[in-house]
Amino acid sequence: MKQKKKGEIDRTIIAQDLARLSGSIADGRLEIAGSLVELGKSGYWKMEKKVKRDAAVIKLEIKLPLSPEAGLAAGVSSRPAGQKPLGKREKRPFKAKKIKKEMGNVWKLIKKNVRQGLPPSDADLKALWRTKEEYEAFVDTTWQKEWEMCIELAKKALSAAEDGKFEEAVSLFNKADKLKAMCHKKYK
Repeated sequence: MKQKKKGEIDRTIIAQDLARLSGSIADGRLEIAGSLVELGKSGYWKMEKKVKRDAAVIKLEIKLPLSPEAGLAAGVSSRPAGQKPLGKREKRPFKAKKIKKEMGNVWKLIKKNVRQGLPPSDADLKALWRTKEEYEAFVDTTWQKEWEMCIELAKKALSAAEDGKFEEAVSLFNKADKLKAMCHKKYK
């Protein structure tokens, strides 16, 4: 099983690929050539950085043993990529972190615009509700009540902003943010 990436590409795409790789390694699961492999707890890595003529050269080598708990030959999982094993409580997957970050960025943009007296755009609202729907799959029962309260506050704030009641919307945004902060402090 082998997968290679090679070719000239924008550095931001390289950085995004490395961030996804990092998240997958942290989650202990890595998709390689369409198969999901379970990774062991520790491994070996080597990074070499140097300047060669007119370019920065970075060589990265990572060797991670396959998880002995995988229970399958060569550590290859028969599950489709991204599907969690049943009955096993795990850390929040990288996908959830990515969705949460996107949702937070859209939320901040909407708040910024509303504070400037601008109603939320249709595109921003669609992005917020899309990420909210995607994130629902990762909501844990221990903090589901707070999540639902936060969503209700967000709906009220956005409704007020759409009606041009910007001061009320900002007040509701602040309440939602305080609830979110309290929830993160309590459960994170």
